[in-house]
Amino acid sequence: MIKKEIIIGAMFCFNLTCAFTQDWHLGGNTVGIGQSQRVGTNNNRNFRIETTNIQRAMFNRNISYTVNGFNTAHNGYMLLGTQTGSNNVLYNGNRGPYSQLHITGANGGATQSGYRPWMKTGVTFTASNDIAYVGMRNVGHNVSEYTMAWGNNQGNNGDDMVFRFVRQGN
Repeated sequence: MIKKEIIIGAMFCFNLTCAFTQDWHLGGNTVGIGQSQRVGTNNNRNFRIETTNIQRAMFNRNISYTVNGFNTAHNGYMLLGTQTGSNNVLYNGNRGPYSQLHITGANGGATQSGYRPWMKTGVTFTASNDIAYVGMRNVGHNVSEYTMAWGNNQGNNGDDMVFRFVRQGN
């Protein structure tokens, strides 16, 4: 009976220790009285997320950089996707996501052509040297437009904006 109680007690202590072990330190998980858990950093560094040693997502630090000739703040913007090559917005110099959420295509080509500095509160998509944006465009004091924009790296290569209805079996 005592042996059984010792084993149960040891299992309880082991589980309690595991429950309160913090592995997500990275300089940002100090928890004090009245504070909640968080994942992040306390310094002005990008927060990167990787799987299989490949970057999949990134949250910007407080930073300004130039996209298509426009230098603007991109603080806290998020980038999703993997990409390789010279147009890689994940790793290429001091560039990063173009809008608050930027999704990159696996086939590369994060073109800057077509980007405008009002592309902030929305989603940017880049792939195959093309760009699309869906979101808000501030045009004046308390005046906004809902905008759908798309562009190409150069010329007209047959890229179209298409609205498709799909149903089961199509």
